[in-house]
Amino acid sequence: MKKEEVFKIILSVMLIVVTLALLELVSYLSLDEKEKKLPASAFFSVQHNSFIEDLDQRTGCSFPRTTVGHSMLGYIHRSNKYLPKSCGMNSNNIGMETTLDLPLVKNKDEFSIMIMGGSVAHQFSVYKLVNGHNYLSTLLNKLYYPPEGKKVFRVYTGAAGAWAMPNQVNMLTMYHERIDGAIALDGYNESFPVMDGKRLEHIPPAQAILSYSSASSFRFIYLDKLWSYRQYLSRSVLKHSYFFNALYKVAIGFFRAYIIPAETFDEFADDNREKINLPFEEAKEWALGSFEGYLRKYYLYGNVLNIKTAHFLQPSRLYGKVLTPEESVATEFIPVDIYKKINQMYLKLNKEKLPVYDLTQVFSSEKERIYSDHIHYRTVDGVSRGNELVAEKIAETLGTAWNLKKR
Repeated sequence: MKKEEVFKIILSVMLIVVTLALLELVSYLSLDEKEKKLPASAFFSVQHNSFIEDLDQRTGCSFPRTTVGHSMLGYIHRSNKYLPKSCGMNSNNIGMETTLDLPLVKNKDEFSIMIMGGSVAHQFSVYKLVNGHNYLSTLLNKLYYPPEGKKVFRVYTGAAGAWAMPNQVNMLTMYHERIDGAIALDGYNESFPVMDGKRLEHIPPAQAILSYSSASSFRFIYLDKLWSYRQYLSRSVLKHSYFFNALYKVAIGFFRAYIIPAETFDEFADDNREKINLPFEEAKEWALGSFEGYLRKYYLYGNVLNIKTAHFLQPSRLYGKVLTPEESVATEFIPVDIYKKINQMYLKLNKEKLPVYDLTQVFSSEKERIYSDHIHYRTVDGVSRGNELVAEKIAETLGTAWNLKKR
């Protein structure tokens, strides 16, 4: 090989190295001060929704691919029949992402409880689900005798990602004849309409639009490619690069700007629910009152239908725990004052003797990392300290609230 050719190769390699170094530097400088304190691999993980990522990793398909529109609930998960063969997701008989079907007729030996809410409630309902029992039902069976002379507690899933009120009430009215108890674990997703002073009856625009989109549309083709890139990035050495993580954010931005642009979102968001024609601060108070009304309905419907209910405000990173550096860097979407107002509303209903409870302090003594992102609980080697602490507090509360006999 001639010296000139060797020189060109060396020059080309140097140019590539310098270019990549500059791209890394520019990508790093584009971060805010909190993000700069973390390695690139951690930055990638904390800036995304761990519920979505967990589903992606477990099933091999993206969350939007798994959902289909529903007339009363907005959307549920597709049955396996209509999912790609490469998708390993389990959707049960009522469209919940779980291996456990809800019996069509109530089992006379089971005290059946349904967990309702959004993604946090879903993860909680399937945590350590083995042989038809999850962590909560195992704990309840260990601590208490089931009411009404039944032999065993069984916990079923009635929750899905991004769900919020009134879906908890809707699930209760739809499936009341098949359950004995209902637990709602919520508050965070409901904070969004309260924060914006809007009605609670709302589906996230992107999720709603995709749930009614053709599986062969360019929207899904683009999302599939984006999903594949994210999967590859998370498993390769490139996850340590700021540039390749920033490139993913750019691709997300392109999707939001051009494939389903803001105008489409705005049209859907503005046109599918009643306008609240009040000054902004008054509209927020009105939305909070609407949320309170749904909590009362949840209890009243349960009472009329002879269903034991319990309603829990989920913990959040906003307060109630000293955050680790990894927890503090995740993007936050809700102002502290909004969540505290919701917290006060739950406490008010509790004082009125409604079965409404506050879990915001359940992690107050924890020094290690609990949260995997803005709201979900971390799982390491199959163990989720967050889900277990929540389950223990819920089980303790139910013992009193439902007058359960101790073993």
